[in-house]
Amino acid sequence: MHWLQSSQLVTPKAPLWQFAHKATRFATCWLPGTHGPSGEGEAREEAEATELLDQARCGFHALDNEGRIVRINHTELALLARREHEVLGRPFREFLTPEAAERFEEIRLQHSRSDGAQEAELDLLRPDGVAQPVLVKSCPLRRTDRLPGSRAVVLDFGEHRRAKLALEALSRVDPLTELGNRRDFFDRAERELARSCRLNEPLALMILDLDHFKRINDQRGHLAGDEVLRHFSGLCRQGLRTADIAGRLGGEEFAVLMPATDEATAKVVAERMRGAMETNVAITPEGDPVACTVSIGITTRATDTASVRDLLRKADAALYDAKRNGRNQARVR
Repeated sequence: MHWLQSSQLVTPKAPLWQFAHKATRFATCWLPGTHGPSGEGEAREEAEATELLDQARCGFHALDNEGRIVRINHTELALLARREHEVLGRPFREFLTPEAAERFEEIRLQHSRSDGAQEAELDLLRPDGVAQPVLVKSCPLRRTDRLPGSRAVVLDFGEHRRAKLALEALSRVDPLTELGNRRDFFDRAERELARSCRLNEPLALMILDLDHFKRINDQRGHLAGDEVLRHFSGLCRQGLRTADIAGRLGGEEFAVLMPATDEATAKVVAERMRGAMETNVAITPEGDPVACTVSIGITTRATDTASVRDLLRKADAALYDAKRNGRNQARVR
């Protein structure tokens, strides 16, 4: 197979195939209406190019200036779970989720303004309604039209997105207690506070601090201290609703945000958790019991509450009251 002359190609400024890290590389491709191979061996060259396109490990499609599919390979058809006759001549946006279709139209507009390659994460829509995550890297095929045609590499992004989401989830979890970490707590709590303000619903927040925790670490060792933290986080999961937002703020300090909860109910919940920690001791891997109590500060949303930090400051003041008055109790501010 010999190479076509540059005059026969419509070539984007940025090489399209540099993006397809695992894709099979091939010499060239062409769209209907563009200059294809000519002269001796035309049929053979076109057949070879078509085979290379179809066998590429990445998806490939070409669109006309109205965004309709004029060329698609077997790999992308497999991602779509469709046959060629079902997609040729139809707008590419028909095979995208509504959100992805909007992003696709933005890319088409960008192609009309620049010859540069565009990259986006999109969701293909399969016939069974399942969204297939893909990474689309496209280049415009410049014509005189305001919206040019384009050709694109399409990479299966499902595994990458799942890994990305898993890493994101791990970055929000405290590895010792398996509760949300400080970042996760603040992000979720701020959203819940905004919802509470919008709907004018009650909202309560507790700060919970394990009593004399440093003494446990000093006298029993850090492994025993870790077991107490895990034990307490387990009591939190057992004693709270799924709607409640619990997180480890740091060290032996925890916070719980309780949607649709007034002061009286928050006091009942706090007392239940305080009693559970007092009567249920942690057990080390060696089988030794480690007793620990918890002090709790409670506050509720007021009309002038502007942020979760405002709630935390009030709850922290209540926690200080509990500590100052003997620990192992709950106080309200």
